[in-house]
Amino acid sequence: MVYHYRWSGSHTRWGQPFRLRHVTTGKYLSIMEDKGLLLMDKEKADVKSTAFCFRPSKEKLDLGPKREVDGMGVPDIKYGDSVCYIQHVATCLWLTYQAMDAKCARMGGVQRKAIMHHEGHMDDGLTLSRSQHEESRTARVIRSTVFLFNRFIRGLDTLSNFSLSVFQGSGHPSEEGMINLVLECIDRLHVYSSAAHFAEVAGREAGEAWRSTLNSLYELLAALIRGNRKNCAQFSASLDWLISRLERLEASSGILEVLHCVLVESPEALNIIKEGHIKSIISLLDKHGRNHKVLDVLCSLCVCHGVAVRSNQHLICDNLLLL
Repeated sequence: MVYHYRWSGSHTRWGQPFRLRHVTTGKYLSIMEDKGLLLMDKEKADVKSTAFCFRPSKEKLDLGPKREVDGMGVPDIKYGDSVCYIQHVATCLWLTYQAMDAKCARMGGVQRKAIMHHEGHMDDGLTLSRSQHEESRTARVIRSTVFLFNRFIRGLDTLSNFSLSVFQGSGHPSEEGMINLVLECIDRLHVYSSAAHFAEVAGREAGEAWRSTLNSLYELLAALIRGNRKNCAQFSASLDWLISRLERLEASSGILEVLHCVLVESPEALNIIKEGHIKSIISLLDKHGRNHKVLDVLCSLCVCHGVAVRSNQHLICDNLLLL
């Protein structure tokens, strides 16, 4: 809640100011100067732009004089029953959605954009419900993990005195959320050429963990995109970035897992594969021996959803015979 009340944790009342906080990122819903909406970082989220309240109707806004109530008060807003309209306190605008044109509506599957408006729509009302225990627990885990990753990234930035602009345009797909955080960590660790290099700035103990940490981050990245065709398709356009990392042997095992996920879930990637990519993958057989992860990647290049990819099969055979 925005303001302090005598009974902390009392029932939320009509017209009582509150701030909407995104559970997994900790950001606050904020109104912009152009009346648009944005999730704002805690440090930048002032009360005026982030204070909202529930209203029972858009017409009747006079709720009478406010009285202090002993205890938790009367539950005016009931889960699954009360229809609530969300109003921005400072501007009196209503939370609503941007109407779509007829063509977009016919296509279907298009998400409506949330906006603030002085009137809104008749169906802007919503009902409140409690989150399930599993959902609440998952959200807390994600939030804690994001916090740890952000601390890790800030720590690496402090060590190297680099700003975020150093890593812009690094060649990998930009994805909000956990995937982006993992990629940022990987980029920062790849600044160092070896464990000894990292130990010079972070200490001997951290240097000894550099190789395993980097490899574990790639394995985590593979776990995040595995089975998700949309995320894998985004990586398919960045195969050059991914395969170029195979030259760094300290993390090649984890990188191979990421590459295997992309090739299995994204047929688009097979159309982008070049002979140079295949040579880079095959060269790992010399460096690692008969590593099953290398063989898994080569197998995923040969067949896509049960259909043979002849061009890749020929390239693999031709280059294997040269070994």
